[in-house]
Amino acid sequence: MLLLKGNLFTKLMGIQSFKEYDNEEFKNLVVIKTVIEEAEFYKCKFINVKFEKCKLISCFFEECEFIDSDISLTQFTDSRFSKCRFQSTKLMGIDWSLTRKGFPIDLVCKECDLSYSIFIGVVLSDSRFEECKLTDCDFSNAILKSTVFKECDLLKSIFTGCDMREADLRNSTGYYFDLSKNRVKGLKLSIPEGTELLKVFGVKIGD
Repeated sequence: MLLLKGNLFTKLMGIQSFKEYDNEEFKNLVVIKTVIEEAEFYKCKFINVKFEKCKLISCFFEECEFIDSDISLTQFTDSRFSKCRFQSTKLMGIDWSLTRKGFPIDLVCKECDLSYSIFIGVVLSDSRFEECKLTDCDFSNAILKSTVFKECDLLKSIFTGCDMREADLRNSTGYYFDLSKNRVKGLKLSIPEGTELLKVFGVKIGD
């Protein structure tokens, strides 16, 4: 792993504020305490990259891929993500509510760890999480229309005031929330998690 810190990273790799990157590949890097502002990344790949205590301000990522990387606790203040994919990547403790207001975040995450992340008020419609760890996340007031959670661990995650219409939680585990405090028309659930959500209404299924 190549260890780069602060301005040294921007000098050696050419990533600087106010620049545009198209089809670039960044591989085998550890980036520490770096601030990048108003950079734009189009169809870029980040492979085995670790961001540590980094801040990305007003940046834009479109159709980018993060593979076997660790961007936990990175601050994406006023930044945007469009059609980005994450594979086997750690995204723990990210406050997604800091991203640019009014713009949706459509993510595809597979075998990722997003535990302790904050999605308060974030638009995640049509996003897809597959075989991901999403424990202790806060989805309060998030827009989750048609969002898919496939075989995910959602233990202790909060769903309150969410728009979950047509969302799919089948085959995911650990979740529990009050159906009456969310918009849930068309929500897809599986047994036994789905039956647990009905108990608050006094509904019993089976013997």
